[in-house]
Amino acid sequence: MFDLKNVVEQDVEKELESVLDDMGETVCRCENCRNDMAAFALNRLRPSYVRTDKGEFYHKINASSEQSKSEVHSAVMSAVSVVSMNPNH
Repeated sequence: MFDLKNVVEQDVEKELESVLDDMGETVCRCENCRNDMAAFALNRLRPSYVRTDKGEFYHKINASSEQSKSEVHSAVMSAVSVVSMNPNH
């Protein structure tokens, strides 16, 4: 069995944490909403699966581009907006 990891999940989790911190208490931060936000964002981004530390290193280099950061930020902002307007609780 392979140890596969979608490293874009880490990018989304980090960006989601940053966005929620910036928004203060205006957005629900419960586990259900956070998971819904992450899933919404991840479904709009291209996955990047790796199975080695070397693959993860290459992803980090590619993910540091302004375009990549912008795509993740945009997907997370959309997710926060949609889930905030339609919480699943």
